[in-house]
Amino acid sequence: MAFTLTPGAAKATFRSMSTVVWQRRVTCPAKLNLGLWVLGKRADGFHALESLVVQTEWGDELELCLHDEPGDDSLTCDVSELPTDSSNLVMKAVRLFRERHGIKGRAAFSLTKRIPWGGGLGGGSADGAWALRLLNEAHGHPLSPDQLLELAAQLGSDVPLFLHDEPVWMRGRGEVIETVSPELVARLSGLYVTVAHPGFPVETPWAYKHLAAQRAYSPVELAQAGREAWAQPGLPPHSALHNDFRAVVDAKYPTVPLVLAQLNAVDGVRAQMSGSGSACVALYEAVEAQDAVANVLREAWGEQACVVQTRLR
Repeated sequence: MAFTLTPGAAKATFRSMSTVVWQRRVTCPAKLNLGLWVLGKRADGFHALESLVVQTEWGDELELCLHDEPGDDSLTCDVSELPTDSSNLVMKAVRLFRERHGIKGRAAFSLTKRIPWGGGLGGGSADGAWALRLLNEAHGHPLSPDQLLELAAQLGSDVPLFLHDEPVWMRGRGEVIETVSPELVARLSGLYVTVAHPGFPVETPWAYKHLAAQRAYSPVELAQAGREAWAQPGLPPHSALHNDFRAVVDAKYPTVPLVLAQLNAVDGVRAQMSGSGSACVALYEAVEAQDAVANVLREAWGEQACVVQTRLR
C-alpha cells in the first residue's frame, strides 16, 4: 500500500524538528572540606562558617544541549530516585538564568550521578553551579562573575564555591569566597585522595540542629589558627583537618571516628569527615598509601561503602 505525505503533514513534521545549537559536557566535582569551623548562628538564621574547600577530579557529569526551538527546559538523570523537576538545583539554576538574561530556545540537561547524596560532598550544589556556568558560556558570557555569584548564592550556601576551580576559603554562610595563596594551591593540587561514603547519609538540617542544640561552635581564634596551619609549608598536622560537625556525627555514627582514627594511623595520611558528613576523606602524597587506606575502609564498611580514589584539582 502506497503512503502519500500531504503538504500539511510535511509542514507539521518540519516544525517539530529541533536543532542542537550548542552542546557541552563537564565534570561537576565533589567538594571536600579540609577545615570546617562553625562560628555560630547569624541574625538571618544562617550559620557563620569558615572553611578550606578543595575539589576533586571526580564528580557528576552534566551535559547541556541548547535547542533552537522554544519549549520547556528539561533535566534527565540516570538515577531514577533523583527528582528532576523544579526542586532540583539544576532546574532552579535554569529558572534563575532565564529570569535574569533569557535563554535562546530551550535548555536540555542530562546528568550522570556519581556523587552520593548525604555525604557532605556538595554534589547537588556542584550541579547547580555548573548549570549556571554552562548557560552563561552558551550565551557568550553575558553575566559577570559578580552576577553569577549572586545567582549562585540564591541557589544555596555551597553553590558559589563551585564558580571557582581552585581551592578557596569559604566564609559567611558560604557566599563569601576568598582565594588561597598560590603556594597553598601548588601544595594541594594533584594530591591523592580517597573519598569514602559509608552507605548511610547524614542530613544537613539534622546536623545543624543538633550542633546548635549543643552550641558546639568554634571560637574565631580556632578558625584563625587553622588558617595559619594551612599557610605553613608541607601538609599540616592532623589537627588542621578540623570539622565541627564531628561533635554530633561521631555520637550517632560511632564508626566514623573509628575509621578516621584508623586512617590517620596510616603513615603519611591525613583524614577527616567532609561537610556535615557522612563521607570521609583521606589525603596522601604517596600513591602507595592507597592500598592501606582501602583496606581500612573495606574492613570497616564493606561493600556498602562507595570508595573512590582520585586526586585534587
